[in-house]
Amino acid sequence: MARVTRPGGHVVIFDFDYGALFIDSDFAEMTRQIEALIASDPRNPAIGRDLPHLLRKAELMVEAIEPMTVIPTTEIARRLCASALSKGIDEGAFTAAEVEAWWQEQDTMEQEGRRYHAFHGYIVVASKP
Repeated sequence: MARVTRPGGHVVIFDFDYGALFIDSDFAEMTRQIEALIASDPRNPAIGRDLPHLLRKAELMVEAIEPMTVIPTTEIARRLCASALSKGIDEGAFTAAEVEAWWQEQDTMEQEGRRYHAFHGYIVVASKP
């Protein structure tokens, strides 16, 4: 992005800090495993918090860093968690039946207005001098 940005141009990036996510559940042990699997999935789980450093390293001037917490619906959370849940099943961390029970709990919590998933990330704005 830095290479193709014109002088005076801007780069705006958002990415998650996978180590700072939170999922509320009464299935505490399983949920911590799910969080760990999600955090281990991307090549750089700390990419969100690393963005300012990476942009400066690319010789861009960081102008703003905005923390953002995404609180997804269960429908979106299913997509965000899908890879981690499949990996957990494949590795024997939990069964498909346990995953289904976990999602049933999440659906019920959402219907009752008490479900809470927090995926923290950062929006970083930088410019090319």
